[in-house]
Amino acid sequence: MANAGKGQGSSEYLIIFGVVLIIAIIVVGLLGFFPGTSGDSQVAESKSYWNTALPFSIVDSSQSSNGAQTVSLVVENHGGYYAEISNVTLTFGSSSATNATRQYFPPGERNVLYVNSPPNSCQGRSGGVVQYNVVFQYDQDPLVGKIQSGSKPLLVRCS
Repeated sequence: MANAGKGQGSSEYLIIFGVVLIIAIIVVGLLGFFPGTSGDSQVAESKSYWNTALPFSIVDSSQSSNGAQTVSLVVENHGGYYAEISNVTLTFGSSSATNATRQYFPPGERNVLYVNSPPNSCQGRSGGVVQYNVVFQYDQDPLVGKIQSGSKPLLVRCS
């Protein structure tokens, strides 16, 4: 008789564990199923990476989907030295666009850079997300032509 209680307790434990496991699988599946949820987390991860990139971080970014094919990047110099960005290249799929306007950045300085986006990157995607590979080419006296490329893409939400 005493052994019957132990078997019942083990069975109840396994049933409760199984129910909790099924609920966890359903929750994970639902979070991955809703496009807004997974897209928002990817955008947050990209923003977190680019906020801490060195020497240049991208603090904010935006792009309009109404035909104005320009990406605005709020860039900050996190390096402890003066630097001058000579160009910024955004790559979307097999297309790229480069902004060759030189911009001078003292340490801690924040400026807005406007880059013509690659063709059709945000067109018709209002509320969607576009993924760009970003490359900064910059000069740091006396070095010329230094390159910073992100190990993660920049995700920009089309507005």
